[in-house]
Amino acid sequence: MGGGAGRLRRLDDCPEPCPTEMRLITWAEVQRRTSVKRRTAERLIAAGHFPPPRKIPGSIRVAWVESEIQAWVRARVASLD
Repeated sequence: MGGGAGRLRRLDDCPEPCPTEMRLITWAEVQRRTSVKRRTAERLIAAGHFPPPRKIPGSIRVAWVESEIQAWVRARVASLD
């Protein structure tokens, strides 16, 4: 799994092209897509109102499931109507 900050990360066993629900994204990409600051995200996660990060096996890093972030953004936009 390579790539810099904000780049999509793929699961090792994911076929090409990787289905959206299988993509993992970094905090930098989550912040770009949501405009939520890290501390706010931590509070929302603790309250169960924001998708939690997933630990990447064999690493100290975490990532977010892209489809969960997309669903959160869609729900926020829908609540504006």
